[in-house]
Amino acid sequence: MGSLPRNLTAHDRRQRVATSRELLDLYLSDEHNFSKHVVTGDETWIHYWDPESKMQSKQWKHASSPPPRKFRTQPSAGKIMATIFWDSNGLLLIDYLPAKTTMNGEYYANLLLKLHNAIKQKRRGMLTAGVWLLHDNAPVHKSMIAQQAIHECGFLQLDHPAYSPDLAPSDYYLFRNLKSYLRGQRYQDDEALKSAVENWLEGQSAEFYSAGIASLPEKCRKCIELQGDNIEK
Repeated sequence: MGSLPRNLTAHDRRQRVATSRELLDLYLSDEHNFSKHVVTGDETWIHYWDPESKMQSKQWKHASSPPPRKFRTQPSAGKIMATIFWDSNGLLLIDYLPAKTTMNGEYYANLLLKLHNAIKQKRRGMLTAGVWLLHDNAPVHKSMIAQQAIHECGFLQLDHPAYSPDLAPSDYYLFRNLKSYLRGQRYQDDEALKSAVENWLEGQSAEFYSAGIASLPEKCRKCIELQGDNIEK
């Protein structure tokens, strides 16, 4: 899940370069079809209210106008955890973690089985062609039961280096755009927030999703150029 990475060690940077080279080699082996195989996803917290950014909150005013009122700038306590899987054609699966439920390996394994069914229903021929699953190395993703589910689904799991949201399309692209849309708006309950999230996701064009996946090879190139340093600081 996508917070800014810590200060990277030399080992972290080497891992990032090695993984970026592996993924870039995979891309270069079949540039035309690369995006047709990749399915990516992650979990993220979505708040009932997230304050506007400094840029969003700028207001036009006259020199004689009173200063604008300042509201609290911390996200609201109300929030839901969403797990979103998508590919270059659009949304595949969205799941909301029920209240008082913990995201663990068993829960995530069940999500992967649901993802398999969603791909079967929504992307005819993709399972046969091969699904390349890109998710981060969170403990629940790497748990034995989740790894077994990946094997049962027939997915090829792409490597993802630690502390690297800048190499995860959900973090650097999808969630960033989604939360930019939600920011500054208030939602009264889970259902209102879920409706807003789903309307936005389903309202994006295939070109939008395709651009998010297509940007990944360039991110890998940039990581290699920077010798594994953070792409976005």
